[in-house]
Amino acid sequence: MLDEAQIQRYARQLLLPEVGGAGQERLLAARVALGAHGEAAETCGRYLEAAGVGLGASGLAVGGIENPERWTLGEVGAAWAPPAGPCPACLAAALHALPAPPPWARSAVAQAAGALAASQLLLQILGRGTATPALWFFWPEPGRTVPRRRKACACG
Repeated sequence: MLDEAQIQRYARQLLLPEVGGAGQERLLAARVALGAHGEAAETCGRYLEAAGVGLGASGLAVGGIENPERWTLGEVGAAWAPPAGPCPACLAAALHALPAPPPWARSAVAQAAGALAASQLLLQILGRGTATPALWFFWPEPGRTVPRRRKACACG
């Protein structure tokens, strides 16, 4: 049950039919451990904390969610795969291979990737996550593609 201070703090979220009181309690009970660093991870963390989600110190684990999608966050984008899909190392390698945004747009792309990752995690915590097989966000435009396992990886 939310106390009076929490009701005041999260009043706008409580009014949303997608969140409500039960959803806010799920957000407050959830814990997410971000294993990424940099502007994208900082942006993601700020959005999650503002929603009431607790942040851990290490790993790419998502706590409090049944069957979370695997995901990786990098400065040029964010990648997701279903639990049976490519491992985080394969996702990270695929993100690393994406072209870097031009210097003048790097900060905006990193912040957009962080916000996108936070929105996907919040939807999962609320039980409204999408069954998207994969989602990539990168410069110069968003696109969807199925991430591939690397031939030399143990997951493949």
